[in-house]
Amino acid sequence: AEVKTENSMSRMQEKLAISTYLQNPGHKSFVIRIRDTDDMSTKVQKVSKFLHLHYIFNGPFAKISKASVNMLKIAQPYIAWGYLNLKSISVHSLGQYGIICSENLTHEIYTVVKCFKEANNFL
Repeated sequence: AEVKTENSMSRMQEKLAISTYLQNPGHKSFVIRIRDTDDMSTKVQKVSKFLHLHYIFNGPFAKISKASVNMLKIAQPYIAWGYLNLKSISVHSLGQYGIICSENLTHEIYTVVKCFKEANNFL
């Protein structure tokens, strides 16, 4: 009975840890790889490949869900990540896509609308 109680307590603690990461489920975050792959396990390599972290200091945007938080926790020693807000996105213009000011670029990235791919590739 004691072993069963310990297992259930560890599961509850794990769920609580995941829920603290899920401040804004469904929102975007930015993930960047900060270490080289020399000493990565195969599991971490698979996670970094799935998150498109092919090169050091390379960083894509990722949608936050329970599964993505679990993957981020696996690769935690090799990555840095954080939530996006309207002030964290760079100032540039993409006139050919109708993005003529920083507010438009921020809106495209933050709301994930029609020109998200072009804005993301630009950054």
